[in-house]
Parts: sequence; C-alpha cells; structure tokens
Amino acid sequence: MQKIIDFNFEGYSHTIDRSGINHILNHHGKKRENLRGQKVLIEEDFFKILEVIKNYDSVQRPLNQKGKYAKSITGNDLILYIKTFDNEIIHYVSEVRTGRKELALSTMWITKKESR
Repeated sequence: MQKIIDFNFEGYSHTIDRSGINHILNHHGKKRENLRGQKVLIEEDFFKILEVIKNYDSVQRPLNQKGKYAKSITGNDLILYIKTFDNEIIHYVSEVRTGRKELALSTMWITKKESR
C-alpha cells in the first residue's frame, strides 16, 4: 500500500470508533441507499472490514468533486480501500491520523456488483 499512495504507514494501526460507525449507520444504513444503487448496510457488514483492509483489490487516495485529494472534515488525508465480494463491492474509507498513527474508519458503503 505504501508504494501505491506514497506514504509511510509503518507503526500505524487501524481503528474503528463511534463517530465512524455512527456516520455509516446514519448515512448508509437507511433505505435511501437503494435509491443510490447501494446496499443498505447492516451489522454483519462490519465483520467484513478486516477482510477489506487486509486483502483489498485496490487502494487509493479518493478525489473530491474538484478532482483534488479528498480530506476529512478535520482536514486529514483519506484512504479508500475497495474489495469485491460475490455480489457486492465494499468501499471502505480510513482517515489518516498522523499524530496518533491511526487509520481510522471514516465511512463505508456497498455497491451492488454488476451482473454480466
């Protein structure tokens, strides 16, 4: 991952805190997700996080609407992990907290895999 996004993550740990979980449940755990073409997140989806961050298909710095690297509301860098499962694609975003050496859950959403 370090070579992909040009940052040294040695000594960093992944964390999940209440603010990330609350964001996900409040913004991606509602039925309106279906209108966006996304799956409504349920408790079982959180158990897939370890698989996503350890065995991601791709990792990148997400871009904002202006085409620049996206930042958290606190101004920290973000990392987007993407992992495809049987019929869904999980998008998991970590906030880089350099002072604490943490990669903290920021948000997560699931899109449905297109059938071919």
